[in-house]
Amino acid sequence: MRVESRRNTLDQLEAFACTELPAKCTLIGENAWQEIEVWALAGLNLPKEWNWQDVRGERDPKERYFQPIAASRRLLDEPGAGRRTLGQEAARRYGRIRQLCPEDVQVFEQRVLAWIGSRS
Repeated sequence: MRVESRRNTLDQLEAFACTELPAKCTLIGENAWQEIEVWALAGLNLPKEWNWQDVRGERDPKERYFQPIAASRRLLDEPGAGRRTLGQEAARRYGRIRQLCPEDVQVFEQRVLAWIGSRS
């Protein structure tokens, strides 16, 4: 869900960064609809009894879905409690993350591409 106050805060940070960064650099921020753990889940093979819409609709997806997977893979004791390992695994399936989380990932991609296009 896009929260306008968050978008406004990101816009202010981006504007400030433009005054501080060299002209060839920028800061692009996007309001992720859910926690980063959901993006990791989007790139993983989930248990068959889990429904993706349930994951996306869950108020506490980290606790309900991400942590159980990390625990089942014995990753809770690593730095980031499984985020590094599961995030790297999920990143290899970026297309799936992009497909399942379009309102986050695709909006960010479009903004990056627009910035790159403005530099040419």
